[in-house]
Amino acid sequence: RPCPDTGTVETLPDGTDVTGDVAWLLGVILGDGTIAERHIRVCVYGETCEQVRRTTAETWGANSSAEHPGYGTLLHSAYLARLLASMSMQRPAHEKRVPDAVWQWPRNLQLAFLDGYRDADGHTPKNTKRHGERTYASSSRQLIAEVRMLHMLAGHHVSNVSETKRGSPIIIKGVQVKHPRTLYNFAVWP
Repeated sequence: RPCPDTGTVETLPDGTDVTGDVAWLLGVILGDGTIAERHIRVCVYGETCEQVRRTTAETWGANSSAEHPGYGTLLHSAYLARLLASMSMQRPAHEKRVPDAVWQWPRNLQLAFLDGYRDADGHTPKNTKRHGERTYASSSRQLIAEVRMLHMLAGHHVSNVSETKRGSPIIIKGVQVKHPRTLYNFAVWP
């Protein structure tokens, strides 16, 4: 059973309204975004990339680069980069966490955030009866625990968190990872 929906905050720290699209975008950026001083690189492609570009332009008026096969898109906005950094989203992958603001949102916005995170860093298995409707993996144990908790609060059935030790060397998108980190995984059955 879901826990009571007690979220009431529907704005970001700068006063931006959190719509379903904005919540989704923050989930995508958490999953596959890298925040620099003057831009955000979001490593997504196809329809997901187009939705990221559209939502950012409509919400913050930010320009973005065309989709690039190696890095997705660049969102050109020092303002947005500073906003996300103020929400503690500018962290290395193994230190990422769900932003504190998300815990104060109503359930529908939390679910939109989870959909964005899934679209960037999750997976929908072909055999959903055996492997769940969606699975997540991250090098951040804390992030996986928090994403799992958001699903539990929504009343979704979740698996335990498992660890996958990765041996060296591994290749991700053609680049060798010299010091691969353990991946933490879990599955969801709504």
